[in-house]
Amino acid sequence: MKMELKMDYMSAVSAAQKWGIGIRQVQRLLADGRIPNAQKLGNSWVIPVSAEKPLTRALIKSGTAESHIAVPLPVSLQERLAAMCKAVYINNSRDNPYGVIDSIKDEKLRSFHIANLFYMKGDFKQAKRYCKTTEGDEAAKLLISGIAIAVAISSGDYAFYDEYETFLKAVIKSKRGAEVTSYAELMLALGYMGAGLPEMAAEWIKKADFTNVYPVVKYTAICLRIEYFRWQKKYESMLSAAEAILSLSSDDLHREFNSIEIQLMTRCAIACHYLDRMDEAKRWLMSAMDIAFPHGFTVLFTSIITDLSGLLERCTKQAYPEYYDKIIAQSRQIVNNWVAFHIRCRKNDNAPFLLSIQEQKIANLAARRVPYAEISRRLDLSLGTIKNTVQVIYSKMNVNNRDELYEALW
Repeated sequence: MKMELKMDYMSAVSAAQKWGIGIRQVQRLLADGRIPNAQKLGNSWVIPVSAEKPLTRALIKSGTAESHIAVPLPVSLQERLAAMCKAVYINNSRDNPYGVIDSIKDEKLRSFHIANLFYMKGDFKQAKRYCKTTEGDEAAKLLISGIAIAVAISSGDYAFYDEYETFLKAVIKSKRGAEVTSYAELMLALGYMGAGLPEMAAEWIKKADFTNVYPVVKYTAICLRIEYFRWQKKYESMLSAAEAILSLSSDDLHREFNSIEIQLMTRCAIACHYLDRMDEAKRWLMSAMDIAFPHGFTVLFTSIITDLSGLLERCTKQAYPEYYDKIIAQSRQIVNNWVAFHIRCRKNDNAPFLLSIQEQKIANLAARRVPYAEISRRLDLSLGTIKNTVQVIYSKMNVNNRDELYEALW
């Protein structure tokens, strides 16, 4: 029986051209029943000429509550990136942060979350694999670039890093909008700040001018500002800023899993440690571990092991002994790779990074004039080992005493 069409129709190909989107996106919308009055004739679809381009939707669940975030299919990179950021920068259930994988239907957005979860667990191979699924989609690749950079440096894959650095610099140079430029600069700064290269970050990060940052990404930008304080050794400012953000967002953070909260807590621990407020440092560190470790998320801690001079190891042994060996193994790999990245970027200023992880811990304490007996207690090493290691540090750093060591490190 021949079907009679009572209105003007167009093909899926014509609709894709008219709406400025890909044919696959049109086919997906058709399969989901998102285009009113579209009809399937055999193996082909016909679409009313009057049909307007629909919105795609990412279904976001938080606990038992559900909400729909409408993500339009815009033509500009700036609009598309804004929509994707809004859809993925969400908080997961604290009890089940993996649940977000099943709640988001868009493949590229799911890749973002899966890559991030694998990264936090320290499975860089799988994280890298999901980062690569965004190839061919400029907005999706830009969205996931921060994870890709962290994975590349942590695993020592500098070819992978170079790919994303080149991509991000090209986006910045292309001037696709202030928000796009700021996002690309922010993603590059994640690598620079993590490797102790704050001077390479964009000026607006150093000045805390977040005018052109997408609202949902501002916490990430603020965290980098706090990292800037860390490398400037402004620990009071670092602690005040981190505590303020944690206080402002405490109601939401107590209910949900958010890696930003963990990062802020560990920065509070670092600041308190350098300010010799050791009880507070331990409380902050344990609070962060209590959120992350039950889910196997250890990477957020291993990169800061040298800043805490044995505190991380002691807390892990005390509360999560099953993760102790993993923390030690990961820290050796990750710290060495981030140190190598630092040296790669700034070859003429690598003296502090010639030290081993243990030497860095001892040097940090010795430079602050902590007594050898106290260093021995904190690091669980013999007094003789501490004294001998200090002499090795002096030799490597080309200094003669603690005062000169302090000047070299601080």
